Amino acid sequence: MGLERSYTRKNGGNISHNDKRTRIAQTNGTSHSFQGFKRGQVVSFKLKNFVTFDEVSLQASPSLNLIAAPNGTGKSTIASALAIVLCSNLRNLDRASSLSEFVKRGKERATIEISLYDPQLSETNFQRKISRSFDIYGKSESFVDDRPVRQSEVLDLCKSYNIQLDNLCVFMPQDRIASFTSMDAKELFQRTLEAVGDTDLHLSFNSLVSKENELKTKKLVKEADENRLAQLKKEHERLETSRQHIEEVQRLENELKRMEIWKQYLLYNEKRTHLLDILKKKKELRNNKVVLQNECKRVKEEIEKAQNELEARTSELQSLHQAAHERKEKIRFRRNILEEAFKAIKSTMESQKKLPSYESLRKSIEMKREKIASLEQRLSGHNDLEELERLLKERREQLSELKSKHDEEQNKLYSKTTEFERAKNELQRQIQESQQLDNYRIRQLTYLEERNPGIQQAVKLIEQNSHHLRGRVWGPIGLEFHPHDEYAARILQACVPNSLRRMFVVEYDEDLKLLTESICKDVPFDCVSIAQVSEERLLPPSDLESLRCFGLYDVVTNIFDAPREIKLAMCSHTPYSWIYVGNKTCEEHTEEICEKTNVRHWFNPKEYFRVTVSRFTKEKILQREPLRPLAHNFLLENKDKRSRSSKIDDLTNKKNQIEEELASQSRKVQQVMESMQQCESRIAAVSSERNEVFKLLSERKKLVVQVEKEEAELEKFNLQEERLKFRGMIERQQRDIVLNLKELQVLVKDCMEVEKQLDQAVVSRENYNISLKLLESEATERYEEFLTAQNEYIAVKSDYVHKKNELEQLWKELEENHSEEHYKSLKTEFPQDWESFHNLYNQRKAKWTAISNVDPLALSNYERVEEELAQVETRLQKTISTLVEEEKRFLEERDEFIDKMSNQIASMNERFSQLFSLLECRGQLVLKNVEDLKNLSIEINVSFRDDQPLLPLSGLRNSGGEKMVSIMLYLFSMQQSMKAPFTLVDEMNQGMDPTFERKIVSVMISDARHSTSSQVFLISPKLLTDLEFGRETKTHFIFNGPCVSTKQDCWNQLLSKYIEG
Repeated sequence: MGLERSYTRKNGGNISHNDKRTRIAQTNGTSHSFQGFKRGQVVSFKLKNFVTFDEVSLQASPSLNLIAAPNGTGKSTIASALAIVLCSNLRNLDRASSLSEFVKRGKERATIEISLYDPQLSETNFQRKISRSFDIYGKSESFVDDRPVRQSEVLDLCKSYNIQLDNLCVFMPQDRIASFTSMDAKELFQRTLEAVGDTDLHLSFNSLVSKENELKTKKLVKEADENRLAQLKKEHERLETSRQHIEEVQRLENELKRMEIWKQYLLYNEKRTHLLDILKKKKELRNNKVVLQNECKRVKEEIEKAQNELEARTSELQSLHQAAHERKEKIRFRRNILEEAFKAIKSTMESQKKLPSYESLRKSIEMKREKIASLEQRLSGHNDLEELERLLKERREQLSELKSKHDEEQNKLYSKTTEFERAKNELQRQIQESQQLDNYRIRQLTYLEERNPGIQQAVKLIEQNSHHLRGRVWGPIGLEFHPHDEYAARILQACVPNSLRRMFVVEYDEDLKLLTESICKDVPFDCVSIAQVSEERLLPPSDLESLRCFGLYDVVTNIFDAPREIKLAMCSHTPYSWIYVGNKTCEEHTEEICEKTNVRHWFNPKEYFRVTVSRFTKEKILQREPLRPLAHNFLLENKDKRSRSSKIDDLTNKKNQIEEELASQSRKVQQVMESMQQCESRIAAVSSERNEVFKLLSERKKLVVQVEKEEAELEKFNLQEERLKFRGMIERQQRDIVLNLKELQVLVKDCMEVEKQLDQAVVSRENYNISLKLLESEATERYEEFLTAQNEYIAVKSDYVHKKNELEQLWKELEENHSEEHYKSLKTEFPQDWESFHNLYNQRKAKWTAISNVDPLALSNYERVEEELAQVETRLQKTISTLVEEEKRFLEERDEFIDKMSNQIASMNERFSQLFSLLECRGQLVLKNVEDLKNLSIEINVSFRDDQPLLPLSGLRNSGGEKMVSIMLYLFSMQQSMKAPFTLVDEMNQGMDPTFERKIVSVMISDARHSTSSQVFLISPKLLTDLEFGRETKTHFIFNGPCVSTKQDCWNQLLSKYIEG
């Protein structure tokens, strides 16, 4: 699971036997100097906690560096470290997408440090130290000479040293070799130019490409101008034919303009004549207005006289109205007196009729006395009123006592009801939890069905055929075990596989055979028998108590509940009784448990540990895995079903008992309620009786009072005197009525005389009113005629003023527009009467309209085309002169650049052909598309057989070995002129033939002797023997992995023999 600690030895010595995996980088050189190094070349680099390395360092050679090691030991890690420390994009490696993946497993942070040679840094021993540190969370820091910097600064520094990690011609990791062959010839030229050309040459190429594009653009502009010039000339010729026609139209337009001027002058004369006519009309209207105004004054005076006479008649009429009104009021007053007299006589006569007789009054008294006797007889059948009051008071006290008792019993009933509801809710909660556990089994069974289709059908088949089985069937196992807590659930999630969860368990082997061969043969079914499983598998280890000091307190079989048969079936597959469970203390004793105990499997709250023994070194290897969080489908079931069932039974009994007590208490409350109702009915009866007695007594008292009153009246009453009294009153009222009638006759006669005079006055006033209305109507007509004349006069006057002002304004405009001499000259040119002039004007207008249907913009277009034609000719001449000069300069610069590149490619081709000839093959480099800089490219032509012509290198035509040979020889052909400080190729012998491999390595070693060659790092899984290595070549061996020998001396001896051989 996890990696053990590792140690690195740089200069011999023994490695401890307890160190499991050791990483060693060793070289065949022991001393180091800066002789032969160039600016930007790698002097050394160190790795710490990087991928599989604990700590490793490497001292580089300025020429050839061979890095050799078997596959899987971390050779390519060197290339990855070089790219990461220089902040190159991880996509250039095609190995990982995050820095955290390069941190050694079990470590928190990794560090890479590299030293580059810089002859200008004497204060730092001519070395530029660049380092980068990053952690498992992807956070990284970069340093230059122990000074923290941004990654952009590191990239700028690499650019200053011309380090090109994104150029496959310079830096070729193992996973990007295929990308080199997929490059097209154009991209190959670009990469080659970056590698072998200096910065000025590369900038010169980019500048030439830009200039070439600009020249093409200008040529296109020149061609467009030439085309436009030809179009403008054609359009100019076409517009020339319409110019004369347009001039004729313009002549007519000028003549019409002059006629318009004369037309305005004639219009002025016409308006002046019209204004004189308006002035004459204005004078006539003014005289008419004066006559009508005098007539209106006369009619107004007559109206005033008629109004005065009407007012006199009206005042006379009002006085007559007043007199008539006074007489009518007097008549109304007398009539009211008569009506009141008649009413008094009528009232007196009615009162006389209402006088009672002596016999009727006596009979009334006797009837009331009979009623009193009847009431006393009814009262004799009831109790006394005081006795009823006392009895009513006693009944009410009894009812109050019953209410108190009812409230007490009701409170008891409420408390019992509350207790019953509480017990009922607790029972429902327990039942819901039980249902949830059943649902848990259903969900778990559904989850197992999703993982293992057909398991639900197997459960149904077993239930249907259980009577055919000899013993019981348990399962699936995943439904039968119940962890004690979440920690136990996580452990079971980690160590119980799905294959075990879906198994069923039977007691006997014959049941196993029957289920697998008959009952469940058509469905996926896994089953195990425990008939032959020993009980000893469940026994915990004897040393459990002694392990508690390390934090190990139990084993897996004790952290969950399950039937004994389920635990036996689980332990028949995996020794769960020997997997230990630890607490947090266990985290601190991991190494001690591994070294000092025989424990092979254990858990702590964070991880799972497994100890294995190496086949080679017989050493313990500790592997660890994190303990994953609990999955959403793995629910805890930490409740005992039996205890819950018994608890549900107890709660049911308790609920039934409380329910019985509640019913008993309800009956008591009902009895008290019935007693209260009986008491209330008795109180109602007594109260009703008391009310009836009180009513009878009241009625008796009232009748007694009436009888006494009537007897008193009967004693005082004298009927004859009352009748005489009423007769006298009637005679007096009749005399008053006769007197009032006489006075009323006199008033009516006088009122009739006044009303006759009033009618005559009304007729006279109405006649005067009609005369006044006729005068007013006449005055209105005269006034309307006056207003009409006045408005007409005002309108004519306003029109006259307006026309006069307009005429004056028109004359000012005429004077401003042209002089009087100009109008006189036009008088001789055009007719002076309006009709003749108008006819002539219409003739000229019609002619102009007939010939002016040409394009109105033709003349402006002609002028525009003529102007644009001159501009285009000028611009074209300037463009041609500029283009000739720029094209001349461009051709000179391009020829110079092509000569340089041709010489460079020729030199590379010579070296490339020479290297291929050493392999007894043919190779050629061709610079193509020299006339088109944008598509300038290098074509690699190879032939590995005598009967085959030179053909371009192709991923489809050539084998992997042929492609690798071609790539290596191409890279070495540019080493003499390489401008990059170093080159790296990983897995350089990938797919190579052994013969080619040996020859290429020999060429590399020979090439390293030239001081002009750049620094090269070649990574290979093996190192060939019988080769002549020079001091310029440095070989680096990587010792890393579980198969490395534990004795460093043995490795030193083998290397010495290899180098001597």
